[in-house]
Amino acid sequence: ETGQDDAESSDENIKQMRKGLVELDTAIAIATTAMVTARLGAIASTHLSEKALQRALGAFMVFVAPLIPGKKYLDAWEDVTHLSDPKSQKHLREELARHPEHSHLSKLERLLPASLIGVFSGFLSGMFGVGGGSIVVP
Repeated sequence: ETGQDDAESSDENIKQMRKGLVELDTAIAIATTAMVTARLGAIASTHLSEKALQRALGAFMVFVAPLIPGKKYLDAWEDVTHLSDPKSQKHLREELARHPEHSHLSKLERLLPASLIGVFSGFLSGMFGVGGGSIVVP
């Protein structure tokens, strides 16, 4: 059944890409930096004691745990700011009129945050031996 789930997930990803819902350069920035720093995280974990790794993972989980139930508040905020909502569209137009310099971000301004997400999620994934989704998704 896992293979079928993977196939369905891949199919959905392709559909989203065809609809233009995926910023490919951003996805590549996250993936490449995460791959590089995952190796560095794995190397770093060999230099720490088991006790230190357990404490670090515990601290990380305490930090991340509130984000899971907090996601519903973020989702509610996203619903309010969704571009299909006429109020959101009006708000966005007003903000862009007030701050025209923000309407066109440079490639660096778009890819730097994505790369930093990749750096941190990759390093932590490598260090703790967990999948990157548990770090990026919350």
